[in-house]
Amino acid sequence: MSQDLIPEGYYSAVVVPVATDEGPQKVQFGFTKENKRQIAVCFEVIDGDYIGHKLTWFGYFTEKTTERTIQALRYCGFRGDDLMTVNEQALDQAVSITVEHAEYNGKISAKIAWVNAPGGGGFKLSAPMKKNDMRRFAAEMRMAVRGIPDAPGEKAVRGGRSSSSGEDLGDEPGVGDRHIGKGRAAEDDIPF
Repeated sequence: MSQDLIPEGYYSAVVVPVATDEGPQKVQFGFTKENKRQIAVCFEVIDGDYIGHKLTWFGYFTEKTTERTIQALRYCGFRGDDLMTVNEQALDQAVSITVEHAEYNGKISAKIAWVNAPGGGGFKLSAPMKKNDMRRFAAEMRMAVRGIPDAPGEKAVRGGRSSSSGEDLGDEPGVGDRHIGKGRAAEDDIPF
């Protein structure tokens, strides 16, 4: 893989305009090879080790994808109900992008798989435990949990602020969410 390839993971980002024949555009509208309607939106990473890195996200307007594409635009700051006005709007809200790697024509490249609200990037379980289920599960697991000692380690520090200081780190990657290191998801660090 290339040194310039941004690792898979979750990143805070914001929409940036790109130069087109019609002038700078935040959202480009077009058609796929199959003549389906699509958009392209360029995002710039705004924190962490890959700050300034730009990636393009493609959204689609099919029966299954329209709602999610519009949600992504809403997270970016799109207001109202007229897509004709999207490029006149600021679209300056921070979002969480999910970066994945894909192979195309023998080359690996990074792509944006999802655009979520800040702090997003995770997923929602389709069958979450209810409070009573969780209470029973916690009771069942108490002995197993007790048998595994606390893990020693240093408190996370991001941007010179320690999470042990009591200061609110907000959406800082690496603290209280699935951001770790250079954008790797926590699951990547599991030793099995």
